[in-house]
Amino acid sequence: DDNGIPGHHGLPSNIRKNVDEAEWDYLKSLSPKVKVIQHDNREGCARSRLTGAKAATGEVLMFVDSHIEMESSTWYHHLAIPIVEN
Repeated sequence: DDNGIPGHHGLPSNIRKNVDEAEWDYLKSLSPKVKVIQHDNREGCARSRLTGAKAATGEVLMFVDSHIEMESSTWYHHLAIPIVEN
């Protein structure tokens, strides 16, 4: 883990500056149930998910990676219903 040190693994030195603050504000405004948690440093996928899991309060917790395409408005139901039923 490079701990977000610029220059390691080919990351640009301004990697943290590429975050669109307007996008974060939009995500935070979606619902009071939506929590956006930001680390001060790059923590990696596993540690970030652990942070999210510790902060979660719902009955079902799902992490959806960026390669998942949610093409319909019912994508969540297809994932959550089998979890709730079991």
